[in-house]
Amino acid sequence: MGEELADAGEQARDFQDFLDIERRWANDKVFQIGAHMLRGRLTPVAASGPLSDVADTCLKALLPEIERIFSEDHGKVPGGTMAVVAFGKLGSREMTVSSDLDLMFVYDCPSNVIESDGPKPLPPGQYYARLCQRFIGAITAPTVEGKLYDVDMRLRPAGDAGPIASSLEAFTGYQKSEAWTWEYQALTRARVVCAQGDLGARFDQTMHKILTTERDETKLLNDVVEMRGRLRKEYGTDDIWLPKHFAGGLIDIEFIAQYLQLRYAACHSDILAGDTVSVLEAAGAAGMTDKYRARDLVAAAILWRNLQGILRLTVDGNFHAATAAPALKTVIARACGSVDFDALMLTMEAAADCTKGHFETIFS
Repeated sequence: MGEELADAGEQARDFQDFLDIERRWANDKVFQIGAHMLRGRLTPVAASGPLSDVADTCLKALLPEIERIFSEDHGKVPGGTMAVVAFGKLGSREMTVSSDLDLMFVYDCPSNVIESDGPKPLPPGQYYARLCQRFIGAITAPTVEGKLYDVDMRLRPAGDAGPIASSLEAFTGYQKSEAWTWEYQALTRARVVCAQGDLGARFDQTMHKILTTERDETKLLNDVVEMRGRLRKEYGTDDIWLPKHFAGGLIDIEFIAQYLQLRYAACHSDILAGDTVSVLEAAGAAGMTDKYRARDLVAAAILWRNLQGILRLTVDGNFHAATAAPALKTVIARACGSVDFDALMLTMEAAADCTKGHFETIFS
């Protein structure tokens, strides 16, 4: 994909043209993946890997172009390096066709460097903040070909109040002394998309050390339950066709997987497996949770992800079973591995009840 996009980008006459070419390339790839999903050649869960690859490829191709243009005015930070870190669905490689990108930017440079070496020099913190602003703008700006992706930066240290780009030292200090449990939950899905020099490896080492820290079990339980309660209060729904926030849906399963990682990673670091299904499989195999419970949760996670993925591809807005076309119901049932739509509804109800029971048992 990288070679293909690079070849297409060589046809660009200027930066604006490059943005349009990259958007066309990405849209074509997503269309191709979506067509395979509709024809039953790819389940939405299987499609999430290629969709994540498309996003990775776009980010890796775009960043050097932004850096090249930015350096014409501000040069480069001597010895400086930067990493693009993905959280959420891109971080765990669970993308859907409409997923936004949860991103964070980390940089590092020698302590004696006070500014960049361009005609308009900037201090390192300001340099990387402006560079990342340009990068986000290039991803989200609408052109004649549309926008590439929406970007969410709320998972960076201190959320919206934090700097756009954080030094590795500041990130490490924040995680050690100021981060909340929900931020550690988010960190379990973090992944370096691209990085300069050895910064990616150093970030991974830092993240691994943070996630494998011993934690107070009672505080961890209470914090996870409290955050789940907040999300239920704000986003909870009785509509089973909204599988993310429905009781017994994706969020409940993801919270279980995140809790297990934070509880057991100190002595079983192999549970830090990235995506929810892999985490639960590892937890069940190692006895960190009952193997039958893990099996139930894996099946439910796959069901909800397939349902969410096919709905985001085929429905604009909320899905209403009573008025949906029979052909659409057939596509949805097939994507979720059911023989027909009625069987799918029974499977969904059973999965939700089962997941609610496991959630209550774990967090009672």
